[in-house]
Amino acid sequence: MKTMTRQGAGSSMSFRVACWSLLFSLMAGTPLHASAMTSKTQTYKNAPANEVKSSRGPDPAAAGKSDETTKPLAAKYDAAKTKKKAPAKKGDLEPAPLPAQSGAEKKDAAPAKKDEPKKEKAASPQVVGQEQTAAKLPEKAEEKPKESSGESSEKNNWITLSGTGAFVSGDKSAFRARKEVSTDLSGGVQDFHTEGSIAKDTTLKIDGRGLFDNHDYLLKLDVRRDDVGYVNAGYREYRIWYDNTGGFFPKNGQWIDLYNDQVFAIDRANIWFESGLTLPDLPEFIFRYERNSRDGRKDSTGWGDSNLTGGFGAKRIVPSFWRIDEKRDIFSLDMKHKVEDTAFGVGVRYELTDQDNGLYMRQRPDEPGLDRDITHREVVNTDNFSVHGFQETDFGEGTMFTTAYAFTTMDSDIGGSRIYGAGFDAPFVLYPNAQAGDTGFINLAGGSKINQHVANLNYITMPWEDVSLVLALRIDDRQIDGISTFQASNIAAGPVPTLARTNILDDEERLNVAQKMEVRYNGVNDWLFYARADWEEGKGDWIGTQTTVDTGVQTIFWDTDIERFMQKYTLGSNWYPMKEVNTAVQYYFRLRETDYSFSRDSTINSSTSGNRYPMYITSQGQLTHDVNFRVTSHPCSKVTLVSRYDFQLNQRENGVGSLETVQSGDTRTHVLSQNITVTPMARLYMQGNVNWVYSETDTQADERTGAAINQVWDSQNSYWYASFLTGYALTEKTDVTAQYSFYRAYDYLDQSSTTMPYGAGAEEHSVGVGLLWRMAENIRWNVKYSFLKSIDSTSGGNNNFDAHLAYSSIEVAF
Repeated sequence: MKTMTRQGAGSSMSFRVACWSLLFSLMAGTPLHASAMTSKTQTYKNAPANEVKSSRGPDPAAAGKSDETTKPLAAKYDAAKTKKKAPAKKGDLEPAPLPAQSGAEKKDAAPAKKDEPKKEKAASPQVVGQEQTAAKLPEKAEEKPKESSGESSEKNNWITLSGTGAFVSGDKSAFRARKEVSTDLSGGVQDFHTEGSIAKDTTLKIDGRGLFDNHDYLLKLDVRRDDVGYVNAGYREYRIWYDNTGGFFPKNGQWIDLYNDQVFAIDRANIWFESGLTLPDLPEFIFRYERNSRDGRKDSTGWGDSNLTGGFGAKRIVPSFWRIDEKRDIFSLDMKHKVEDTAFGVGVRYELTDQDNGLYMRQRPDEPGLDRDITHREVVNTDNFSVHGFQETDFGEGTMFTTAYAFTTMDSDIGGSRIYGAGFDAPFVLYPNAQAGDTGFINLAGGSKINQHVANLNYITMPWEDVSLVLALRIDDRQIDGISTFQASNIAAGPVPTLARTNILDDEERLNVAQKMEVRYNGVNDWLFYARADWEEGKGDWIGTQTTVDTGVQTIFWDTDIERFMQKYTLGSNWYPMKEVNTAVQYYFRLRETDYSFSRDSTINSSTSGNRYPMYITSQGQLTHDVNFRVTSHPCSKVTLVSRYDFQLNQRENGVGSLETVQSGDTRTHVLSQNITVTPMARLYMQGNVNWVYSETDTQADERTGAAINQVWDSQNSYWYASFLTGYALTEKTDVTAQYSFYRAYDYLDQSSTTMPYGAGAEEHSVGVGLLWRMAENIRWNVKYSFLKSIDSTSGGNNNFDAHLAYSSIEVAF
């Protein structure tokens, strides 16, 4: 479970920020279980995975990065303790600077599609294409009106009023999901901030936001008294839009659009209260309560089937959607204190969740005697309690030792049903359109219990002047017990269902041990070298049974031993050959292996068996090679160049039954990126960016012969992205900007007659202009216009749209 996070709670942070930020860096990508150790002062806008929406184009400033998102740990100690260092220069790179878009975790740098996870929307309405540029105008804190020579204090209060209008021809739903703005007029208070002293040593800050028709609201209050404590409370709500349009079958142009009159969107809300006691020389205490919720509808990738395909058989081209209703309440109390060179702390966290979600599917719409609706409900309630503690001691001279421990226990209750009927949310009754294979269930009940122990040990030292060493150990032990019971509704050869009560019991134990060792050396002028090794071993045992209650017969049983092993080795260096140039290169190798052995299994693992799971899969493996380069140069004071290249090879293997291990997939990805920034004069700047991604996934399916020849081809996922941005200061009070961006994916392959069409086929152009006028010393007016044209081949043009977007705001500082 991924926890929701919140927007800033002020400058006084809980002990877990100080502790876990260090521990997470030390573990470099092996964070503790979310339910066990969760930072209490995170950013609220970090959405669950199924809410995060990626943009179509890559980040121009980060194209080509791999999954190494954290720099090596000893950097802070090198900076503080080492005497002989590589000189710092403008544009210097941190160790392990890896470009983002090519790691296995990044899905081979694929452009966004409607079934990809979603990204949080921007903090304010944007002109189309604006968010795709690397160079932006200064943020608000840097743009505040300057004080006149006669003023004696800075203006710390402001209000920004704004309005946005979108005029769309074509698929409005696709536009909303693409740009995260309403297709109606919207506006209101984009940003409001005021602060001041309300008593001696006591300050009050109020922040607000209210953009109507875009469902974007914020109210935050913060009261602080020096050397005493603070109170922080607020409410935040915003909307994420989804595409509600339908499915397309290329062979006969069949378009099924069932929900075009409905708005698909999820409203996310967060209300919180936090209070901290920060008395000098005494332990710091922090109490926090927050309630998070998600409510609305979103599209799903699990579609129904249709036979309206012009003779090509039933295909899954009928769209479906989720109805989301989720709530979560979190209580936490933390204490931290420091005695001489040792900081320590303890905390407790109690969390309640309530989820009642439903998947709504349609089978064979508009086909007489076959049309039916499916309502699949999932009800989950959890009760989660955790206690944790930490210690960190700084011995000086670059040496630190830290420990942490957490225990988490979670109880969950489940419920739900899967019902076929004449409409959504239908009661369980005899339905004449039910077909053979329509397997549902009612009266689902049960739950699970999880106990988890996590411990971390980390040691950082500098054994020699130019050498930093990090050693880390993480142990994770968990036990999971589950039980469920339901009545299965099976349709055999006719519409009359048979009900069978079924019990499922399962018991799982896991033990994972992870280690890390990292060494950094900067004893050579203008060079930094680093090496890192990560290992993880795990063992588990999974036992389960399925029993028909009425007969007492065990229909399915299994006892599976699982062994996991991961090793990863990283080598890299940064080189600063001259003031105007710095370079970085990195290579890593990673191997993941999982083996399954079965001491007890109800299925027969033979080539003639109709059901060979779970014994069918005996091993899984993944091997990754990744190498990347980056060069940053300043050929002259007015020009900056950033060049990147990244290559990644992923190979997957599977062992199945009694067969030999086979290579099931091979993915190769190349990423090239070039960025140039030019400031030919003080009033003018220009920035251009070009990215090219080539990605191919090869499987053994394209090597089949006979009747299966050419039915499945290799999957291509390549695209181009380019952008250009320029800004010019017309006068001391007026700036103008203009930009253009282009995106093209060209690998759409229509294999719909035999399998899923693979690859993306899309083209997008956006152009925008903007004007910023400083009307007075404390007043600014901003106006922007942009045009966006989107063409989507995979939908047969049904998702195409042209959009005009206008935005205007006025800001007054006081």
